[in-house]
Amino acid sequence: MKKIRVFIPGSWKERKYIAKMNAKGWMLTSVKGLRYYFQSQDTSTSADNLSIDFLSTSLTLEENKALSHEYKHFVARKIPFYQATVIYLYGTHSPNTIELSEHTKTELDFLKQFASDVLNFKNIMIITFMLVWTLLLTLSETKKISLPFFVVQLPLIALFIIWILSIITRYQTKKRIAFLEKQSGVFNEDWAPTRTIILRNLSQQPNIDAFSFLGKWRFITANKKGNTFYYQLQSHYSEDDIKATIMEELGVKEHQITVVSQFGLFPIGWFGFS
Repeated sequence: MKKIRVFIPGSWKERKYIAKMNAKGWMLTSVKGLRYYFQSQDTSTSADNLSIDFLSTSLTLEENKALSHEYKHFVARKIPFYQATVIYLYGTHSPNTIELSEHTKTELDFLKQFASDVLNFKNIMIITFMLVWTLLLTLSETKKISLPFFVVQLPLIALFIIWILSIITRYQTKKRIAFLEKQSGVFNEDWAPTRTIILRNLSQQPNIDAFSFLGKWRFITANKKGNTFYYQLQSHYSEDDIKATIMEELGVKEHQITVVSQFGLFPIGWFGFS
């Protein structure tokens, strides 16, 4: 049986879907692009569980033999354009709740590259569809060609759909990245949420080095009076923890500090090239 599905390789949605098919008596045999191939199996002898792992290289002959002995069934899927292989493992015993650090790192590397590629694709599509829309609009207004209004607006409609899909995809990918980093205990500040920190009514510019442990700081600007300072901070800490730490280190009151998330700056943080 062939099913066409759109999943991020190794994502929770893909895991749930394959596990659901397994519970119904359908075992995965191969994955080619968006096509998932299943074969019927006797539910009385079906695997008790499904686990998914990542490798940075293709399976060797020795690894194939080892997996064949350890698991009832497995499927290896090489991800095109990425140095990663996804292994779908059907076992009759409970898998480890936390994957090996090497495998977790491979999945993290893949997800970070994938999220970056999604962003690049969105930016390219924004430029492309805006150019196409401008061209169609110019041709229509100069009467060089006669186009219905709906046709002229098609590039903007397509752009909006791609923009929404890219936001959803990056959100799901970053959510998985955050989960894996929490499980492994290894955090990358480059993938931490970015917040705007506003410090008001200060006699002088604060020494940010005093709380550099919160994450990566970047000075943005100050007001003309020189008593309000704006920073950007990439940090895995919560907004409450950030605010409490700054208050303690600088000895200032709560009303002097404002922490603004990316959602607080919507749509600046989403629309365009961020």
